[in-house]
Amino acid sequence: MWAFSAFFMAVAVPSLLVGRAVMFVFLSLGLIVGLLASRNILDTVKTALTSPIAKILVIILVAFFIISINAVNPARSFDIAWQMVYMALSTLGLYVVFSSMPKDKTKFLWRTLHASTLFICALCIIDAFFQISFLGEFLHGNKAGNVHRLNFMSPVLAMLLPFIWVYEMKYEDNLLKRYGFVLLVFWAVFICGGRAGWIAMLASLTVFLFLMWQQQKFKLRWYQPIVAISALALGPVLFGFAKGWAQFQERLNIVPESTGFASGRMGIWQFALDHMNDNPLTGIGLGNFRNLPLPENGLVSNAHPHNFVLQIGLETGLLGSVTVSILLVILTLSLWKSRTNAAGIATGCAVIAFFVSALANTSIFQAWWLILLPFVVTLGITLRKS
Repeated sequence: MWAFSAFFMAVAVPSLLVGRAVMFVFLSLGLIVGLLASRNILDTVKTALTSPIAKILVIILVAFFIISINAVNPARSFDIAWQMVYMALSTLGLYVVFSSMPKDKTKFLWRTLHASTLFICALCIIDAFFQISFLGEFLHGNKAGNVHRLNFMSPVLAMLLPFIWVYEMKYEDNLLKRYGFVLLVFWAVFICGGRAGWIAMLASLTVFLFLMWQQQKFKLRWYQPIVAISALALGPVLFGFAKGWAQFQERLNIVPESTGFASGRMGIWQFALDHMNDNPLTGIGLGNFRNLPLPENGLVSNAHPHNFVLQIGLETGLLGSVTVSILLVILTLSLWKSRTNAAGIATGCAVIAFFVSALANTSIFQAWWLILLPFVVTLGITLRKS
């Protein structure tokens, strides 16, 4: 049962390429089987609920329901608040399963996560370069012909890449294994085309190398900076070959004439800032950005602010901003303490990739996106054992 749970957990996030429902099915199966296999669940739950993170999470959830009372659209806000309750329960389940997983199955999970991530990266590259019709329809359905169909995978792969880095470090003498797989994922992030993922990966890589040098005494050999610079320069070029040079130019142009700065995000961010004082204490309500009256010249998108900081400030006001900030401080301190372990460093860098991506990505209240944060955090708990 533990082997099944480890397998389902390991393939869940990479399978997001096939669809959000597929990812949630694998996560659910991993949770159910893992909980059935777990022993002393009550003790583990008690330990989790007495932690500072759990206590502040409860406060945040209560705050979200209070915020929803005075929302622009209370029904939508309450609906998202309940979704956040389900997310919190899922996080508890992930903690129980990952904390209880035996060490040998933890190693199996890491190997499977490594293999499934590489497989999905290969599929992304094949889909981007060759645009095979049946593969595109299988992966994307009616979005198979959309040139931006792979963008969402860039930040997802950027979050998984630190775990691949650490896993590959065991190949001291085999250069092909040590660098080949890491470069495959590295270039896949670029080829998928999401600029938020590009920036997140580079930020994560910078912190990763620094902490590995400081804490793990990782020393760069003479050729490694050359490999890194060459790989970085080649990433956008590979994207150009895969998606076309018009798309390459668009990705590098952060101020396109048609939409303005950052593909129109500057207009969205300014609009969010303009409404920040609508209800400064409790905000306009969870997910209620789309219910605000549009400006005369319109917006590229009114679904959400495309920035988690602005979204928390606008939609939850001071009440939500303060409580969420406390959670982030506690989480940061916890991850900082785990930096003495290579898997702990990978976990911290994955979290960095998440939040850097979230500065220009989808809504922070999107379940498929938000679940990635507790997944990598709790995954780090079990990987540190191995």
